[in-house]
Amino acid sequence: MASLKLVCALVMCMMVSAQMAYALDCKEVINDLSPCEDYLFGSADKPSSSCCSGVKSLNNAASTKALRQEACNCMKSFAESYPSKINVNNAVSLAKKCEVKLPFTISSSTNCASIK
Repeated sequence: MASLKLVCALVMCMMVSAQMAYALDCKEVINDLSPCEDYLFGSADKPSSSCCSGVKSLNNAASTKALRQEACNCMKSFAESYPSKINVNNAVSLAKKCEVKLPFTISSSTNCASIK
């Protein structure tokens, strides 16, 4: 009987945890994009393969409208923190050069609320 209660408790925990929403935090977004700094700051002509892996990882993690908006807000904050360092052309072209379709760019002027 005790083992049946334990099994029921484990099943309930699994059900509750499956329903909890996954949230992106800015630390995760920055970790994914940290290999892109050389390209974003203009000291590299093209994004590295590790940069593109990070962009793809971010794109995969941002699988819902809410998560895409969270990622966008993190990237917007990053852009606002380094306005004179970021090469705007490189930031705009990053996803395309990595062959990833992101619904936003790294820019301090991006309207993240409009991301779908």
